[in-house]
Amino acid sequence: MRGSPARYRAATAGLLAAIFLGSAIPYLTTYRGPVVQFLSNAGHAPLFALLALLWLRSLSAGPGGPRYGLALAVSMLCAVLDEWHQSFVPGRTASLSDLMVDLAGIGAMLAAVRWRTRTRAPRRASSLRARSDIR
Repeated sequence: MRGSPARYRAATAGLLAAIFLGSAIPYLTTYRGPVVQFLSNAGHAPLFALLALLWLRSLSAGPGGPRYGLALAVSMLCAVLDEWHQSFVPGRTASLSDLMVDLAGIGAMLAAVRWRTRTRAPRRASSLRARSDIR
């Protein structure tokens, strides 16, 4: 992993603050038509995918499943709390469809990172073995 966990923690905190501030904008739905509404809802997936990646990178640098499970759980909790928070903002509502899009983004990102990590590890190991055979 590149970068220090502290850097990722700061980025995670910044993204969480941006999500909270964006969710606190009252009467947001009155400012846009159906196309903008759709694009805004579709934007939830990459936003929460990035959040999941940042949580994953913020956690310990060791390999393994518990880190993925924790990143999944914390990211899902953030998505649920975001929708809950919106239910208290005037003119905003909690939306199950937004939550499902959030969860899809989280799951897709963690699955993609896990797949990439598993497919790159065997190549790296064989490359290291080939180098040690040369010496």
